[in-house]
Amino acid sequence: MKQSIKISIIAVVAAASISITSCSKKDTPAPATAVEDTVSTYYGTVELAYKKSTNADPACFIDLSNGHVYKVSEAAAHAGEIDMLWGTRTATPDQKYFISTSDTYILNAAGASDDLWKESNLFTGWSKRNVTMMDNFQAVNFDDVKTRSQFNTYTSGRSGILTYLPFDALADQQALSYYYDITHNGVKYIGVLKITQADLADGYAKFTIKVIKA
Repeated sequence: MKQSIKISIIAVVAAASISITSCSKKDTPAPATAVEDTVSTYYGTVELAYKKSTNADPACFIDLSNGHVYKVSEAAAHAGEIDMLWGTRTATPDQKYFISTSDTYILNAAGASDDLWKESNLFTGWSKRNVTMMDNFQAVNFDDVKTRSQFNTYTSGRSGILTYLPFDALADQQALSYYYDITHNGVKYIGVLKITQADLADGYAKFTIKVIKA
């Protein structure tokens, strides 16, 4: 009798074990929650590198991967991070431009006033100069761009074609979007810079950039 009870208990335990094992094999983990592919958004204020007598150390350089702005005195130490500056064409100083740090033409002119910020002053001691290719275009609903898909729709397959673009803080220029593509340490980024407020007389422009890794 005791032997029979013992065998029955073993049989029940074995059956329960098989049942638990069977259930665990059929269980599947819940599907991972999809992560929305967001666009990074940054804000900043860039200053115009025009006359030294007006601004002796303008914060004219921008890192277009994160919106960080650097003064001329800070720039050489961050040469590998900086992509663009806001400056003037020395041949015709009344014309202001967004300029790739790789450009060696727009900031140079024979006989230019020593009071103008030019290449020889702006890039002293730089170890490298990043290439930034740019274009400008018209589009709406910039603030609504939050995903890669929306970014691609907004830029509509655009590519960078120039190393400098005019920007004199005029109303029609502020209405434009400024597309760019850059590379930092082998990583390519594409982005759009949008001016939210600018004053040429005071030499500043507030901007927003939206960036994705290409």
